[in-house]
Amino acid sequence: MSSINIFLMMTAALAAPATTATTVPSYPEVLPEGTNTVCKDNIGMTDELRTKFLDEHNSRRSLLAKGEVTRPNGNHLPQGGDILKLRYDCELEKAAIEEVRKCPTSKKADESFGKNFDTFASSTTTPTYQDAITTAINDWWDVVNSDREGPTTSLKFLQKHVGTAIESFTQMAWASTARLGCAISTCKSNYTVICLYDPKGNIVNQKLYNNNSTTSRALPPCGACPIKIDGCDYSLGLCK
Repeated sequence: MSSINIFLMMTAALAAPATTATTVPSYPEVLPEGTNTVCKDNIGMTDELRTKFLDEHNSRRSLLAKGEVTRPNGNHLPQGGDILKLRYDCELEKAAIEEVRKCPTSKKADESFGKNFDTFASSTTTPTYQDAITTAINDWWDVVNSDREGPTTSLKFLQKHVGTAIESFTQMAWASTARLGCAISTCKSNYTVICLYDPKGNIVNQKLYNNNSTTSRALPPCGACPIKIDGCDYSLGLCK
């Protein structure tokens, strides 16, 4: 080999960029695609799914306001007179999207907002994002029908409830929570669903909501709405 060729090979080797072990994390998530006008700056959610999340929450809060939620002993929780009708929030959604993109496998604490989390395998019973949303929200809400340690007619969230399954129900039911933002993704063969709530609920020794009935009669819908609330959705029984 000529001295010129050797010189060229050595020069090329010195000029080649050094390799490093640093790599950018890659998550195998798939986010929903479709019409996006409500929170158009957020990529990874659709108007249809936003409506689904919001309606599923408000319909269940309505059941609580009307006294139609049953405990394991067969008794109904009292009617709620100050439960707010949730509004959808794009900033909460943005934070939820950022989290589901990482395909978490468990709930991580959030000091700023209330949070519900679920992950489960996709199957023939949950072939669409809509189906998966219903499954997650049922998981969060229906625990009230089976958890005997959940809230009683005193309606207080107690220290013993912290870190237990009932937290998902009590956050969904928390009367003063006004805003909701959610996200969903598929991570390999699993769905990951996160909803964030503001103001957050599950505050120890505070009530989920105020009772809308006395020992003798029930008050009209929205009978205990906060002073700053100027309306009632009478069909749902929720303050707005």
